[in-house]
Amino acid sequence: MTSEQLEEELRRLEAELGMPVDLAEDIAAADALDADRYQILRRIRDLRWLQTP
Repeated sequence: MTSEQLEEELRRLEAELGMPVDLAEDIAAADALDADRYQILRRIRDLRWLQTP
């Protein structure tokens, strides 16, 4: 996956999440994020991890 593809996928997932990622993290920490959104959040976390040098 190129860095451009990675950025595009992150933007798509963030839009699909339907809320700011920070808010989703807080809701997930309280065990209140629905399963579908939690899967999206996990994918965002994974892709962000791939971005780290």
